Amino acid sequence: MKQGFEKKLKELGFSFQVIPYDFYILSPLNDVEKTIKIQLIYSEAADKRKYGSHNNNEIESIGLYKFKLNPSESQSDFIVFAFRNSKKERIEFVIIPTDELNQRLTKEYRTTNGTHKHKIVFWLMPDNCLYDCTNLGIEGEWFYMSKGQNSRLADQTEWNYTEYLNRWDRLKRI
Repeated sequence: MKQGFEKKLKELGFSFQVIPYDFYILSPLNDVEKTIKIQLIYSEAADKRKYGSHNNNEIESIGLYKFKLNPSESQSDFIVFAFRNSKKERIEFVIIPTDELNQRLTKEYRTTNGTHKHKIVFWLMPDNCLYDCTNLGIEGEWFYMSKGQNSRLADQTEWNYTEYLNRWDRLKRI
């Protein structure tokens, strides 16, 4: 996953420096004065029986993350979650500003005081929609994730991360 990420950065015209714990400092090749910091987080292997659908919703891929956000001044500008999409035989990337992720985790009451440890389970659906299904029970899955008329109820919630899926253009705005 790391090689795929670094290859994509080169394709986009970034030079980068890797510092410990998968932090990257990026700058455009034509302007090394501008930099952004990225934390790359890899998915763990996810057991579909445990982390998958219990209502027979079709899931294309699952990303499972256990991570710690650094609250210090050296915090990253973006978090990039990477997971394997075995159905399409590629790596998917969720590129989200760190402030936005913190806001969502706080809004969902998922920030653990003092430790800053988090867990996220993403479901990538066949229609290319991406949802945070971390603590979704069987009734919640039926209610929020079953695709009703034209959309899912989760589409209008903080659980919807579709707008961050493979959005490399967000990095180009530096």
